[in-house]
Amino acid sequence: MTALDERLARALEDEPPLGDAVEAVFHRAGQLRRRRIRALLLAGLIAVVLVAALGYGLISVLLPAAAGEPAPGRPPGPAVDPVAVVLAEVADLTVVRHPAGAGWRQYTAVDRAGNPRGVIEVAVYAAPGGLCLPVLADRKACALAEAAGDIEYVRYRFDEVDAQVNEVIARRPRDGRTVAVMASGERGTGDAEAGRPALTGSQTAAAATDPRVLDAFGATESCNDKPSICPALRVEVPAAG
Repeated sequence: MTALDERLARALEDEPPLGDAVEAVFHRAGQLRRRRIRALLLAGLIAVVLVAALGYGLISVLLPAAAGEPAPGRPPGPAVDPVAVVLAEVADLTVVRHPAGAGWRQYTAVDRAGNPRGVIEVAVYAAPGGLCLPVLADRKACALAEAAGDIEYVRYRFDEVDAQVNEVIARRPRDGRTVAVMASGERGTGDAEAGRPALTGSQTAAAATDPRVLDAFGATESCNDKPSICPALRVEVPAAG
């Protein structure tokens, strides 16, 4: 062995064998790759959290009003009319309320085809002492009332060609609150079918006996002794007893 060989041997005596060196290189490369993957996953998780926090912050700023409360500066929507809701439900109609007075309301009705279906008038009365609702054949006799829950009612029907009318007078005995619902068909048609009222007799009764209609009026609203400003019913509500 030459002097050069001896020097090379001493220089390489602490180095690993060639096969082990190759394996160490690949092991080191695998560690670096796993570190990069973990770093990418961590960065992605941080980005997701930041986006969620930013979105929540924007929603809190743009929609500050609590559920059910109007946002500041935005006027509240129009009040819902319970009577109009009931009329639309019982007959599948579009009803439009018109200016009336304290104690009564007036609506025009249009069916799905856009055809006018006449006028519906609703008036409320106070009758804590009871009522004698008349019989059409004998106005001095009291009609036998039907019942819907805790509400008593009587139906009236008029089948004249140009003035078909369904009317129901209903009273809640526990507080004497009384309502008259009168549906008049479109006038001037000269045709019995075209002049049918917007509400059938059953539908008129369903509207009159719905508690939402009675409760839609204020406690002080009443058509008692107000014939000049309340609707002219085909069957007037008798004076409260």
